[in-house]
Amino acid sequence: MNGIKIIYLEDSEFDVEIVRYLFEQEKIEFNLKHVRNREDFIRVFEDFRPDIILANISVPSFEGIEALNIIREKNTDVPVIFLSGILGEENVIEVLKNGATDYVFKHRLSRLIPAVRRALLELQEKTRRIQAEEAFRESEARYRMLFDHSIEAIILEKDKKIHTCNSTTLDFFLESSKNIINHSVLDFSPEVQVDGIASEKKLVNFRKEALDGNLVVFDWLLELHDGSQIDTEIGLSYFKLGTDEFYQYFIHDVSEKKKADAMQKILYTSIEQSAEIVCITDSEGIIEYVNTAYLNVTGYKLKELIGKSFKVMLTKEHPEEFYDQISGSIARENNWRGNMKIRRKDGKSLEVYSSISPVRNSTGGIIKHVAVQRDITDETRIQNYLQRAQRLETIGTLAGGIAHDFNNILATIIGHTEITMEDLPKDHPSFHDLEQILKASNRAKDLVNKILSFSRQMEPKIEAVNLGSFIQDAIRMLEVSVPKKITIKTKLDKKCPPVLVDPSHIHQVILNICTNAFYAMRKKGGTLSISVENQEVDDDFVKKYPNIRKGKYVRTDFKDTGIGMKQDNMERIFEPFFTTKPVGEGTGLGLSVVHGLIKNMRGEILVESKPGKGSTFSILLPESKIPTIRTK
Repeated sequence: MNGIKIIYLEDSEFDVEIVRYLFEQEKIEFNLKHVRNREDFIRVFEDFRPDIILANISVPSFEGIEALNIIREKNTDVPVIFLSGILGEENVIEVLKNGATDYVFKHRLSRLIPAVRRALLELQEKTRRIQAEEAFRESEARYRMLFDHSIEAIILEKDKKIHTCNSTTLDFFLESSKNIINHSVLDFSPEVQVDGIASEKKLVNFRKEALDGNLVVFDWLLELHDGSQIDTEIGLSYFKLGTDEFYQYFIHDVSEKKKADAMQKILYTSIEQSAEIVCITDSEGIIEYVNTAYLNVTGYKLKELIGKSFKVMLTKEHPEEFYDQISGSIARENNWRGNMKIRRKDGKSLEVYSSISPVRNSTGGIIKHVAVQRDITDETRIQNYLQRAQRLETIGTLAGGIAHDFNNILATIIGHTEITMEDLPKDHPSFHDLEQILKASNRAKDLVNKILSFSRQMEPKIEAVNLGSFIQDAIRMLEVSVPKKITIKTKLDKKCPPVLVDPSHIHQVILNICTNAFYAMRKKGGTLSISVENQEVDDDFVKKYPNIRKGKYVRTDFKDTGIGMKQDNMERIFEPFFTTKPVGEGTGLGLSVVHGLIKNMRGEILVESKPGKGSTFSILLPESKIPTIRTK
C-alpha cells in the first residue's frame, strides 16, 4: 500500500490533519490532496487520479453524496469512504446503497485505516477478477478468430475423428465440411508415407508424443480424393476441455518450399562445384561464406576465413583510392567489375577478375556483398608477355625513325673523322682527338642499336593522369619519327578531369594507335587528328554500345586519313595475331593488347572505318575524382 493517492473532501483543516496523523502513525506512505468545494474536487480528481476518496458527508455548498454521484457518473471504481459524526443509521445504509464503499464516524476514526486497507484490497481483487474474465473472453475470441481466419488448415480431432475444421481446411482439401467432419485424418493419407512406414503406425506414435504436452512437428504426405498428393508439415498438439480430449492439427503446405529447397540445394551445389571463386560478406565486410574453389585457390581453410574481415585477403599493391573507387562504384552502379589482386595464405598475390555486387533488403539497404572472381594470374602473365612483345614492336618502330636520322648524322661524323685520320700522321697533335671522336661516335652507334633491341620491364602503377597533357608529351616524342608528309593536329582539353591508369600502359596505347595510323598513311601521307574532351554516356549511347556503362568519361579520338578498313577486317582487328600487314612487319598483337589494357582500365575502345575514308579510334576512360598525380 505504499504511496496511496488520497483526495479528502473536508471543510475542517483540523479533521484533515487528524487523518494525516493516523496514516503517519501507521507508517503508510501517502499523498493526500485536500479539497473544499465542487470545482477543486473535479479538477483534482481529473489531474490526480486518486486511489481512494475520503469525503465529509456534509460540506457547505458541496455535499459528499454529490461527490459520490460525480465519481460514479465517470464510471470509475475508485473507493469512496464517508466520514461524519452526524449521520444516522438509516442514512448510512442509504449512502452505501448509492455506491459508497464504507462509512466511518469521526468519533471512531480508529476504523479508518482498516477500512481503507479493506477497500483497496477489495478493489484489487475486483480488478483482478474482471481482468481475468476479460482475458478469458479475449483469449476465446482470439482463438476463434485465429481458427477461422488462419491461412493454415486447422483440424480438431476427437476420438480419432475430425470434430471440426476451419474454412482453410475446406479449401485445402477441396471438399465440403460434410466430406471431412467425422472422417479420420488417415482417410486423407496414403497407406504408406515417403519413408516407407505405414501412415497409421506413424500417426499413433505422433499422438503418443503429443500426450506429453509437446507440440509435435513432422512431415506428412496427404492424399486427396482425386488421388493427388501434397507434401505438408503438421504441428500436432493435445489438450482437454472438461472431460473431452482433443488433438489439434496445424497443416502447412510445403510443396513449394520443398521445390525451393531442392533448387537452393542445386544452386549451392553449383556454387560449391563452380570453378569461379565466390565470397559473401555482410554489410560490414565480415566473411560469411566462401566456396570450395575459393579455398583451393587461396590455400586457406574455411575456419581461417569465416568471421574475419575481407581485408585479410587484400594486398598492399593497390592504393587506398583503388578500394574507395570500388566502394563508390558499388554504391552508385550496384556493381563493380575489374581486375584486382588478392593475397594467398602463403603471402603470394593472385590476379583475379572480380564482379562485386551488393545484396539489398526491401528498403534498399545493403545487407550483403557478393564477390564472384576468376583467377587470371596465368592469363595476366601471358598478357604481360604479349604487352612486352608489342611494346618492343612499338619502340622499334619509333626508334627506327630516330635511328635513321641519327645514323645519318653518325655516318657523316664517322666518315669525315676516318678520312681526316687517314690524311694525318699519327703523331699529329689532332690525331688523338680524332680517335676520341671516332670512339664516341661508335659508342653512340652501339647505343642506338641497344635502344632498338632493349625494353625494360616495368611493374604496373595506377596513377591519376591528365590525358590532355600526357598525350601532348607523347606527341613530342612521335614527331621525331613521323614522316614529313604526315601531319599531326591536336585539340586537347587540358581541363578534363584525370583518369586512373597505368601511365606506361596508356603510353603504350597511344603509341600503338598512332603507329598504326602512320602505317595507314605511309604511302600518300595525310593527317592524324587527336582530340581529348569530356563525354557524358547516356542511355542512347549505351543502347548503341551496350558494353559501356552510363557515367562521365574522358574521350580521346585518333582520326587518320589513311586507307581505312573493310567491315570484315574491322570486326577482327582486336583478335590476337590478326594483322593486315605483310609478313615480317607486324605480329598482330598490338590492337588486341590495346583492347585488353583499355578494358582493364574499365574503359572502352571504339572504332569506325571505311575503305579509303580513314579510321577513327575512340578511347573512353572513366573520370576520376582523385587529383592529378602525373601529366607525363
